[in-house]
Amino acid sequence: MINNFFGPLSGIACFWPIFLVFACVSMPVIIVGWKRAQWRVWELSAFIIPYWTWAMCNLIDDSGKSLANVAVELMLLGLAVPAAALIRVAWGPWKKRLYLSAALIGAICCLAICLWAFVPCLPE
Repeated sequence: MINNFFGPLSGIACFWPIFLVFACVSMPVIIVGWKRAQWRVWELSAFIIPYWTWAMCNLIDDSGKSLANVAVELMLLGLAVPAAALIRVAWGPWKKRLYLSAALIGAICCLAICLWAFVPCLPE
């Protein structure tokens, strides 16, 4: 049972750099808006949790999706991270900014589930 789980898990982990390439577009936004947004360390989970949400959905049922699906879905999911960072910086120092951060990370995770569920099988 353990081998059946970790085999696909390690296979899906190799796609994480694709997500990170697109998500790291947000690094200039994070650096420039550092003082305004007052970032916390746990907010870096936006680079981890959405990808693994998408990955776990694919482990549950890949529905015959191709590598083209992986590329498109991870590109869109990765570009959601800079969008969330822009929203966070635009919101600025606000009393309840931590709730906004949690809501944005949750929204990206919901996007991951929606991408998995609603993007049809693409030809390779």
